[in-house]
Amino acid sequence: MATVVKAKAPTQKEMFGKMISVFEGMGGHDDLIQFCNERIAKLEKKAVSANSKKNAEDEKFFDAIADVLADGKGKRATEVFNALAKDMDGLTIQKVTAMLTKMVAANRVIKTVEKKVSTFALNFGVDGEGEDAE
Repeated sequence: MATVVKAKAPTQKEMFGKMISVFEGMGGHDDLIQFCNERIAKLEKKAVSANSKKNAEDEKFFDAIADVLADGKGKRATEVFNALAKDMDGLTIQKVTAMLTKMVAANRVIKTVEKKVSTFALNFGVDGEGEDAE
């Protein structure tokens, strides 16, 4: 049985880049090249704005999770969720788990697995976090 692989659709940025190449090859289309460059700049600005908004939202969650873990005792994801759910509308256990995973990757939180139970504790050795921070 043959496997069907869908081709990835090009992004708008890629399409405008290709259009610029075509217009440059044709010559005399500086206005269209300028238009395409402006559209690419707008797309890049939009992407940066979306990323900075998402990062600011993530930092809010990181700070809230760090406050819950500040006592130094390991907590399960559900315990962190229960501590935060009353203060944050729309929060899900999946969101808390994803944020904890990001914090582990950033070395802000330490994950310990014991008998298939994961607990998370604040990494006090990281600058700006915990009691040992100066």
